[in-house]
Amino acid sequence: MVFPEVSNLDPNTIESFTVLKDAAAVAPYGVAGANGVILITTKRGKTGCQLLLLIVIWVFKNPTVLPKLPTAYEYASLKNAASVSTGGTPIYSAYDLQKI
Repeated sequence: MVFPEVSNLDPNTIESFTVLKDAAAVAPYGVAGANGVILITTKRGKTGCQLLLLIVIWVFKNPTVLPKLPTAYEYASLKNAASVSTGGTPIYSAYDLQKI
């Protein structure tokens, strides 16, 4: 079986792989095997009990906790404090804060 793109294989389905490099081993593949051949053997089905693998991903669509957002006045005061602490001047004046 020829797989043009090995990246399409699920790694869990690979049982073994073999690299053929010498001319005698590659001869049955003709010109296609000139640079070597990689044989990938996938796992076969087994008789007996079947194994069921179930992967469940649970997604919440609603937030579990809503953060408390600051009011406009608290936001402006915090922006002023941050600006002053970094060596700048207050962004909002006392008049602006009174209006807010």
